[in-house]
Amino acid sequence: GVETVAIDGDPRMLDAIHRSAKANEADFPGADLFLLDQTVDESFSFDDPYLDDDNYVVKIDVEGAENHAIRALTPLLEAHRVSHLFMEVSPVFENYYPALLSEIADLGYQGWMMPAKRTTPPTVRDIPSFLHRHCFRFTGIPREAMADFVSTMNQFDVVFTRPEAEWA
Repeated sequence: GVETVAIDGDPRMLDAIHRSAKANEADFPGADLFLLDQTVDESFSFDDPYLDDDNYVVKIDVEGAENHAIRALTPLLEAHRVSHLFMEVSPVFENYYPALLSEIADLGYQGWMMPAKRTTPPTVRDIPSFLHRHCFRFTGIPREAMADFVSTMNQFDVVFTRPEAEWA
């Protein structure tokens, strides 16, 4: 029953997400999935009036344009209407990521760097325990040290959560 928004620059990935959601429909009754396949640049906006949930799950993978996606989602983030935000961070494309990660954390979100991708992803049954045991919580890094931390990476995935967010 959670509204999910997927923002991805590759229509093939959005199609794969849609097929997966359809195939798993019985496992997630009542969940809504919104796929945004518009170009994410400085003109990108996210103001669909039919989305009225206060518990969005957002997935962003837009190859260096995450700052534009986050700018468009800032009203939802400020109002804490996003419970979970999954995002690929690509410092190899742009150098704004340290500030972007700090800005999201400043809005009251906890952030973790996910483990490196593997051919076979792990099966996770207890997500909060997985985050605490296997992921690096970077929201404790002082803002001035964030640039050094991020600059050591080529690409990584992060998850942000509201402190009170529940995992279904």
